[in-house]
Amino acid sequence: QHERRRSALEIAGGMNARGESEAQVTVYEDPGVTASSVQPGVSQRPEGELQVTNEPVSSAHAQAFIAALNGTVAGAGAVIAAACDIRVASETAKIAFLFVRVGLSGADMGASWLLPRLVGLGRAAELLMTGEFIDAKRALEIGLYQRVVAQDRLLPEAAGLAERLAKGPSEALAVTKQALETEWSMTLDQALAYESEAQARLMEHPNFREAYEAFRQKRDPKFR
Repeated sequence: QHERRRSALEIAGGMNARGESEAQVTVYEDPGVTASSVQPGVSQRPEGELQVTNEPVSSAHAQAFIAALNGTVAGAGAVIAAACDIRVASETAKIAFLFVRVGLSGADMGASWLLPRLVGLGRAAELLMTGEFIDAKRALEIGLYQRVVAQDRLLPEAAGLAERLAKGPSEALAVTKQALETEWSMTLDQALAYESEAQARLMEHPNFREAYEAFRQKRDPKFR
């Protein structure tokens, strides 16, 4: 029996009519596509019960998480966006980590771990200590957003990227994501050894052979 592989997830976030942060999660699989709705800080158990969590987007997941951001991205929604692997935003997507503005620590839900890795310690300190909004242009400049597009192009852009990743070599992408997180605390020599071992394993994976055969046959590879 063929096992579906979840290769990429697109998270479209913003504010609802009541002013609450919410997110729409689309899971791209091979074969097929499924979708479900979630709210920040809530995960779905297999038996259908809701479970509150401080890790709405955990780094333990092998899939790529893509955030599609529109309008106001604030508080928990901003941390969820920061926890994603790639952030695609509309030109109207302003973002703020508001916790200090309500008398709480700016270091919440992993924000103080995530942000310095994305924008540097100094910019992270500014964002978390002031709680101020920055617009899409500034977020792109400092590396918090990877792509900024017109509002009507946001979901097609994010979906296209997710579909592209879903068709890619799932094992190689998972190893890449793990390396980005694991090597942060390594020395260069340790990182080189880690990558060498990982590449040796991947060279034995069927996807590596498929890429070679596809190149020889002048066709697109069909990765597992």
